[in-house]
Amino acid sequence: MWPAAFQLMVACRSGGTVTKIVQASWLARPRNNTQVKTAWERFLGGEAYAAGVGLRRAIDDSWRRCLVGRVDPVRGEALPRVGRDGLEALRKRHERLISASAPFMVQSRGLLAQTGTVMVLTDPEGTVLDVEGDPRIRDAMAAAGMVPGNNWQESSIGTNAIGTALALGQHIQVHGAEHFCEPIQKWTCSAAVIRDPVDASIVGVLDVSGLRRDYTPHSLPLVATTANSIENRLAQMELERRFQLLEAGVQRLSAADGVMLFDSRGRLVKANDRAAAALAAWGVALGPETVIPVGEGAASRAGTPPLQLPDWLLANRIEPVFRGGALLGFVVSVPLPVTASPFASMARGEPAAPDGRQTLLATMVDQSESVVSLKDLDGHYAFVNRRFEEVFGVKSADVLGRTDAQLFEAEPARRLRARDLEAMQRTQRSESVDEIPLGRRLVRLVTVRFPIFDEAGHVQAICTQATERGPDGAQGAAANAVQGLAGSDEGVMVTDARGVILTVNPAFTRITGYALEDIAGKRPSVLQSGLHSKAFYEGMWRKLAEQGRWQGEIQNRRKNGEIYPEWLTIYAVRGGEGAVQGYIAIFGDSSAQKDSQQRIRFMSKHDELTGLPNRALLMERLSDCVAEARRAREAFAVMLVDLDDFQGINDALGHDVGDALLQQVAERLRRCLCDAHTVARVGGDEFAVILRGCPADTLSAIAARALEYLSISFGVRGQELFATASIGISVFPADSDTAAGLLRDADTALHDAKAQGRNHVRFFAAEMQAQVQQRMSLETGLRAALDNDRFEVVYQPQTALADGALVGAEALLRWKDPVLGNVPAGRFIPAAEAAGLIVTLSEHVLVVVLAQIALWRRHGLVPPRISVNIAAQQLREPHFVENLWRLLERHGVPPEAICLELTEGTLMEDLDGARQMLLQLTEHGIAVSIDDFGTGYSSLAYLGRLPIQELKVDQSFVRGIADEAGKRSIITAIIDMAHALGMHVLAEGIETEDQLVFLKEHHCEMGQGYLFHHPLSPDAFEHLFAPAGEADGEGGEAVAIA
Repeated sequence: MWPAAFQLMVACRSGGTVTKIVQASWLARPRNNTQVKTAWERFLGGEAYAAGVGLRRAIDDSWRRCLVGRVDPVRGEALPRVGRDGLEALRKRHERLISASAPFMVQSRGLLAQTGTVMVLTDPEGTVLDVEGDPRIRDAMAAAGMVPGNNWQESSIGTNAIGTALALGQHIQVHGAEHFCEPIQKWTCSAAVIRDPVDASIVGVLDVSGLRRDYTPHSLPLVATTANSIENRLAQMELERRFQLLEAGVQRLSAADGVMLFDSRGRLVKANDRAAAALAAWGVALGPETVIPVGEGAASRAGTPPLQLPDWLLANRIEPVFRGGALLGFVVSVPLPVTASPFASMARGEPAAPDGRQTLLATMVDQSESVVSLKDLDGHYAFVNRRFEEVFGVKSADVLGRTDAQLFEAEPARRLRARDLEAMQRTQRSESVDEIPLGRRLVRLVTVRFPIFDEAGHVQAICTQATERGPDGAQGAAANAVQGLAGSDEGVMVTDARGVILTVNPAFTRITGYALEDIAGKRPSVLQSGLHSKAFYEGMWRKLAEQGRWQGEIQNRRKNGEIYPEWLTIYAVRGGEGAVQGYIAIFGDSSAQKDSQQRIRFMSKHDELTGLPNRALLMERLSDCVAEARRAREAFAVMLVDLDDFQGINDALGHDVGDALLQQVAERLRRCLCDAHTVARVGGDEFAVILRGCPADTLSAIAARALEYLSISFGVRGQELFATASIGISVFPADSDTAAGLLRDADTALHDAKAQGRNHVRFFAAEMQAQVQQRMSLETGLRAALDNDRFEVVYQPQTALADGALVGAEALLRWKDPVLGNVPAGRFIPAAEAAGLIVTLSEHVLVVVLAQIALWRRHGLVPPRISVNIAAQQLREPHFVENLWRLLERHGVPPEAICLELTEGTLMEDLDGARQMLLQLTEHGIAVSIDDFGTGYSSLAYLGRLPIQELKVDQSFVRGIADEAGKRSIITAIIDMAHALGMHVLAEGIETEDQLVFLKEHHCEMGQGYLFHHPLSPDAFEHLFAPAGEADGEGGEAVAIA
C-alpha cells in the first residue's frame, strides 16, 4: 500500500502535479512534504520505494512517525506499510485502548509519584500512547524521546521490559533495564501485556519503570492489576458498543422495545430509557443489584441463551453476545408499557368508550367456538371470550388485567409470551401449537396470533385465536415445531415415543451431514460417538422421564465419522393423559468454541514458542510430584538447564535465529529424556526438567547425556550453530521438600555450574546455600547503602616523583555498613558486578566526584585532576560519552578536570568499539588512563592503536621491587614502552623509600601510595591544594549529589 490515498494516484494519472498531490494528502506532516514529493516522483518514474514519513497519530492533531516496511526487532515480523485505511483502523484501536486505560492511568498517578516510578502504555508495535507518574522521570523520558506518538524503539531509552513482555506474551520484571536519560541511572522495569479479553491477541503493553533505588516490589502487581483492569474495561466497551448497535436497531424491530445489557455473569450493565420504563411498570427497581442468574454452560451455547429469566421479565428477545467464541454478555429487549392505548385501560378493568360496532364485534367473538383473547403490549389480558372461560375453567373477571405468568406455570407462560412478542415484532400473523398444563390436564391449542395496529400503524395489542386439539395432535405439534425452526442455526430432530426419528430441520443436516432420507425411521443412536457410557444415557432417559427435559453437552458423530461436541436439549411431548407422545431434540455445534477454549487453556499453561509447559504448569506438576513422593517415600530430582552465552547468539544473529535455536533445544531435551519426565521452559534460555523414577546414581549420567545431545551442532536458517549448557540439580527430599525450595536449590547449583565455566553440571550442596545467603546479604546491603547514601568517596593524592608536587588524586569508594561493618572494595565490587549494580555504583561515584569538583570551583578552588574508575558495563553503553558530556556541562566541570581509569580487560573485550569510544573522549578533552597495567594483555599491538595518555603500573609489581628481579624488569619494560608511545607512567602502591628511589631512577613520572598519603576525605584532601587561609573555609561543606 502506498503512503497516500488511492484517489491521489487517480489524480496523478489524470494530470495532477506532484506538488498538488502532496498538498492534498491529509496524512503527511508539512515538514515531510519534500520527502513525500520525492517519493512520488520516483513512483511516477517507475521506481519502487519505501520511506518513513510523519503521519497523523491517534491521540490528537500532532504527528507520529510511521516507518514504512520496517521490521519489528522484538518479534521479527515485517510490519506492513500503512496507508489511509490502515491509519484509520490504527487510530480507532489507539482511541479504544486509550479510552479503556485512561481512568486507571490517572488512578495510579499518586502511587507512581510516591514511588518514583512511571507507567507507559504502548501498542504492540511500540507506539507510546500515554505516560503517567513521577514528573521528574517523565520529563527525563520525554527528553529522551519517550513521549506519546513516538515509538519506544526509536527513542534513546532501551525499554527491554516492553520488548520482552511482547516476545514472551507474559507479565515480566526486568532488573537492570538501562534507560539513558538524565541523571544516568539504573532502572528496573515491570511490563504486562494487555490482551483482547476474547481472542487473547495482544493489543497493548503496560510498563512501570523506576530508578532501582526507588523501585518497590509492588510495581509488578501494580502493572499486572492495571493491565487486567484495562482488559475488563475493553470487554465492557465491546458490550456497550453492541448495546448501542442493537438499541439503534430496535426501531427496525418494534416500536415497543427497550434494551438492557447484562454481562456474562448476569449483572445489569446498562439499560435504555424504554427498558427502565418497562421495569418500573412491573415494579422492579433498576440498578446494579439487578442480577439474572446464568445457567450452566453459558459459554457453550451460541444459540439458546442460558439466562434463567425470572417471572417478571418476559423478554421479546434475548441475544447472547459472542466474540471469537467467547461469551461477553446478553442483550435483552423488553416490551414498552403502553399507557395511552385503549387496550391498556381494558386490561386495568376500565370500561372502553361505548361504540356500536365494537359491541357487535364483541358479541360475535364471544359466541365463537374458537378460544379468543386480546392482550396489551405488556401481556395483560384485555379481553377473553366465552370459549376461553370454558377451556381454562376461569371467569373473565379473574383473567382481565393479569398476565400468562400469573395464570399458568412458568415454562408455558414464558413460551406464550415469547410467541406473542415474536408476532408483534414481525408485525404479521404467526401460527404455533401451544401446550398449557392445567393440573393433571394438558390443554393443546393450535393458535393463530396477529397484531392489532392503531391509526398511526403502531402495534397496540396482540389477538390470539386458538382451536383445541386432541391427543392425536402430538406428532403434528412436533412437526410444527420443526417447521417453526426451519431457519434456525440450531439442529432440530423429532422422534416418536419409541425414539424413531420422524423429521429433522435443515440445520440438523448441515451439522451432522445426515439428510432426512438418510435418518428417517432410525434411532438417534446412529449419532452416538461411543465416548459416553451406558450409565450416561440411562441418566439422560431417567431425567427425561422424571422432568420431561434433559440438557447438557454430548459428543456425537457426524456422517463422515468426525466426532464433535454439541449442546443438546431434549423435550418430552406428552398427550392428554400425560403419556409421552414423542421427543424434540434441539442442539448446536460447539466445535469451534471448544477448540478456542482448549487453545486458550493450552496457551495459559504452555510456552508459545516451544509448546513446552510453562512455569505455571511446571509448578503444578512439581507440587503434585512432591505430594506423591511424600506419600510413597520416594525421591526425585529437579534439573535446570541454561544455555551458555545465548544472549550472544541473539545479539549477533537476531532474535529469529535465537527463537529457532530454542525450539530445537526444546526438541532435543524431549528426545533425550523419557516421557515420564516433564520438560518445561521457565525463562528466556532456561529449561526445567522433573526427573521421576531415576535412581540417584543415574542423575549424573542423565545430565551428561543432556549436555552431549546439546553439544551436537544445530542447523538454523542455513547456519551451523554450536551451543553448550550449564546444569544445576536438586533432589527431593535430601535438598528440599517443597516445590519452591527444589527450584531454588537447583537454581543455586546452576549458578555454581556457570561460575565453573561452560558445559558443567553441579549438584546442590548445603555450603552453596550458605554462600548464596552471604551473597544475598551482601547484595541487600549494597542496595540499602545506595538507597541510604552509606557510601563515601575518598581521594588518594597522586604525586610527581621528581619534586613531590601534588598532580592529581584517585577517587576511591568506601563502604561502612551498620551490620557488616567496613566492607573492603575487593569484596563488594565483585558482589556489585554479580548483582548488576556495578554501573549504578560507578555512576554514583562519578556524580559525587563531579559535584565535589563543582563545589570546590564555586568556592574559588582549583583541585588537581581527579581520576575515576569506569566499569566495563558503563563503557559498553552506546550513549556513554554523550551522557558523560551532559553531566560535565550540568555541573560546570571542564573535561580536563577528570581522568577516566579503564582496565585492560575492559578495552580488549571490544577493541574496535573501545577505540572509537576513546577517540570521542579525546576529542572532548577527557584523559584516559589504563589501570593495573601489566596484569592483563600488556601488548604494544593494542596500545599503539588506542589514544591513551597514561599507564598505571599495578601495585603487585611495585611491591616486588626490593626482592624480585623479574618484577623490576617488568616495571622497567612498562616505563620504556609507555615513553616510546608518548604516555606518562604512574606507579601504584608506593610504600617504601627503596621503591621510590628505583622508580625515580627509571624515570617514572608519578606515583601514589601510603609513602605519600593515605586516602583522604574531601575536607582533608582540600588542605593539600587550597591556598593558605582558605582550607578552613566553606570548602568542607557536604557533597551535593545530583
